[in-house]
Amino acid sequence: PFDLLMFTMFLGGLGVGVAAPAANNACIEMMPEKVAMIAGLRGMFRQLGGALSITIITLVLESYSNLAQGFVVVMIATGIMCFLVIPAIYIMPASPKVKPALN
Repeated sequence: PFDLLMFTMFLGGLGVGVAAPAANNACIEMMPEKVAMIAGLRGMFRQLGGALSITIITLVLESYSNLAQGFVVVMIATGIMCFLVIPAIYIMPASPKVKPALN
């Protein structure tokens, strides 16, 4: 069903849109002296991930004769990958080690 697919894509886009600024701020907070490098690396990996995912999704969809079945496989694989990445959240440090100011 097209409506279900659109709703799922909307929720995914909304989640990424809400999480991206927080992730940017968290990275910059960790090393504020390297803001340009962090912004460049994040942008590069965002573009690379977009290009690779579009390529892989297109290859998967082309391998199925029924396009709807191909989309089901793509969505399930995306959900599984998102679930498998959750432990990486707990590896990230909460904040940089801040040295107390000397009076």
